[in-house]
Amino acid sequence: LMLSGFLVAYGVILSTSVSGDFTTWSDGLIGFGYGAIRGIVAMLLLTWVIDRIFLPNTDFRTEIVRDRNVAAIAMTVGVRVGIAAIIAGTLIG
Repeated sequence: LMLSGFLVAYGVILSTSVSGDFTTWSDGLIGFGYGAIRGIVAMLLLTWVIDRIFLPNTDFRTEIVRDRNVAAIAMTVGVRVGIAAIIAGTLIG
């Protein structure tokens, strides 16, 4: 569940970075690199903040490994995909 959420979230960000009109190779690769780096950094920062808000008294690794808390995994995956959609919307603009 965690891996699939990770792949979907970053896939949404990278697909938005790839989209756009093709003019030249250099412009396309620079635009992709800029959008991908900006989106991934934003995703990492926002994921850290959201994990601190929703899991304030524990860390995510404890919830997964020791407690086998599937609800925490599902919540985090849903939030990551939602954050990815918001980031993708801001990358387009």
